[in-house]
Amino acid sequence: MSFIVNDIKVEEAVDESLYTFNQLGLYSVGPVGPQGETGPQGETGPQGETGPQGETGPQGPTGPQGETGSQGATGPQGETGPQGPARIANYSQNSSGPVTITNGTPIGGTIIATTITTTGSSPAVQIICSTDFNSLGIGAYVVLKLYRDSTQIGKELQIEAGQGAGPNSNIPFTLNWIDTPSTSGTYTYSCRITAVSYGTTPGNIIFGEVGGPVINAVQL
Repeated sequence: MSFIVNDIKVEEAVDESLYTFNQLGLYSVGPVGPQGETGPQGETGPQGETGPQGETGPQGPTGPQGETGSQGATGPQGETGPQGPARIANYSQNSSGPVTITNGTPIGGTIIATTITTTGSSPAVQIICSTDFNSLGIGAYVVLKLYRDSTQIGKELQIEAGQGAGPNSNIPFTLNWIDTPSTSGTYTYSCRITAVSYGTTPGNIIFGEVGGPVINAVQL
């Protein structure tokens, strides 16, 4: 670098940043002053383009199960299935002509009976005996009850015409009971006399004066 100092040309290598030049001569530069305050930030420039999507990261652990939602509405009813085979009724029935109990016959006489063979694990049987009581004497009465073989079942029934009715008065009645034997089997059900009085003016007693008695046993 060359420059003039007091009208003398000087050739010397110097650091030009350390000096300032004017028409009069060369002056050294003083120390750098403190940095001024930072100016206000300029406006944000426009956003750059979105970069390419990165690879999918590994799946995180499954979170806890949420609460059970409310139950939905009931769906429509399905079609009715085919009807099963019809059940064949198991029953026994017996009827007879008029049954006469002769005056003086002791108690225990059987009016009518029927026999049934039951099947299955629940052999319930309904027994019904129907007829009418007709005393040829005055003041007569009888007490009747149903039996399974030799075992009394059901409730006793007393039939009495009374003194004012006179002889030959017909009184209809029905005995009805559901029997539940412990096992299936063959049973004879009967209607029997458990007590009798032939009256103050004795006479025979007729059961079913016109059509006779009837008894039936039906497995339920």
